[in-house]
Amino acid sequence: MHSRTSNSNQNNQGKQSIMATILQNLPRECSLTKIEYEGPRIALYSNQPEFLLNNNQVLSNIVNLIKKRIVLRLDESIRKKESEIIKIIEKHLSKETGFTDILFDPALGEATIFVRKINEIIANEEKITNTLINQTGWKISFKKTPRSLYT
Repeated sequence: MHSRTSNSNQNNQGKQSIMATILQNLPRECSLTKIEYEGPRIALYSNQPEFLLNNNQVLSNIVNLIKKRIVLRLDESIRKKESEIIKIIEKHLSKETGFTDILFDPALGEATIFVRKINEIIANEEKITNTLINQTGWKISFKKTPRSLYT
């Protein structure tokens, strides 16, 4: 029984040490709102989309320090409603892309946008993705619409 308590204390100390390392190495402008363990990963929540877009090196350095995978998510408080996002997407994607659908994963704050002509996106994917992330508060990715779903 004593060894279980000892292991539990060591585990809590390890988590505290990891959290302290993360907090010490993140710049203040990241506006960290929450840290959660998600199995083998650690999810960091921020209400600053710019941080998600511009700080890959900072996160890479932290991963090397703590030897754990980190995923950065946008805080729920800044996410637009799904109905608003469709209007934003249609405003920023040309008609040629053939926007067909969007799949939302509210638990992760991720949205997958399906388009018929993915090549129209690939040329400017970073710019389009960054704009949509900033305006929607959702992590955005693009996928080609399967041919079987063309109408």
